[in-house]
Amino acid sequence: MPKDAATLFAPVVWPLAHGRSIELGPKAVIMGVLNVTPDSFSDGGRFEKVEAALAQARRMTAEGAAIVDVGGESTRPGAAKVDASEEQRRILPVIEALAAGNAALISVDTYRAETARLAVAAGAHIVNDVWGLQREPDIARVAAGTGAGLVIMHTGRGREKLADPVADQKAFLSASLAIARAAGADHLIDSDSADLRAELRALGGVDVVYDAIGGETFMAALRATRPEGRLIPIGFAGGTVPQIPANLLLVKNLTVIGLYWGGYAGFRPEVPRSSLAQLLDWYRAGRLHPHVSHSLPLARAAEALALLQERRSTGKVVVTIGGETG
Repeated sequence: MPKDAATLFAPVVWPLAHGRSIELGPKAVIMGVLNVTPDSFSDGGRFEKVEAALAQARRMTAEGAAIVDVGGESTRPGAAKVDASEEQRRILPVIEALAAGNAALISVDTYRAETARLAVAAGAHIVNDVWGLQREPDIARVAAGTGAGLVIMHTGRGREKLADPVADQKAFLSASLAIARAAGADHLIDSDSADLRAELRALGGVDVVYDAIGGETFMAALRATRPEGRLIPIGFAGGTVPQIPANLLLVKNLTVIGLYWGGYAGFRPEVPRSSLAQLLDWYRAGRLHPHVSHSLPLARAAEALALLQERRSTGKVVVTIGGETG
């Protein structure tokens, strides 16, 4: 056994969308494939109806599957092409039904960014791209913005291939990883770190601090800010409201710009209205992909508030009302 085998197979928790996660490591994790297509090579036509798909998902999870992978376009040789609307028509009702009544994790098999976004909104936890992010690179931003797990697959279809299959796979996956890195953060730091200031300064300091959430976090970021840096607090969702030492602003020549939405609603109501309208336009156009860590029905609104109050959410907490988002 290699010397680093213990490290190689050490358990790792993989964070996924909607506040879910799964442990990967020495124990294999089974993914059950659920094709809701008329022409897939193994089960085409058998699970097109939602009821049949749900029954198959229950069967797979009962037999040990931890993840159900839902696909709406066959990848077998010679399979008919489908457009995005048809793919979404096939998979979204199944994903919604699975999310409502199945404890298994849900993966969506697609290479389309918009299909992935809608699937995660419907309840999927993982995006599984058979084209390795290379058909629609924006799919990587969808995964990053929603907190979904991302699976990068290799394909040899529809592109130039190297003669050496190993070299070809390395080249293909290297390009895919470059796309993934470009869509995500270079560094992740837990704001509850024992010494947040030291971790920020270890990266070379901070140029811009945006929406630091709580007073303690704001102060740690303030002290790690480099000369001529900028601080942009947008209220304080928790913690104490900090008293900013004037000497730090003067010595480092820092700029502080505060924005309190409630205040603007009182003396310049057109500002939040126009800003929110712009944000909604960007969202509808697919330019914004907010990370939703929890989606709960209205009956669990108290739980949603507790997630925010106790800072247990890692993204937006959405409350749904009669199938609509509120």
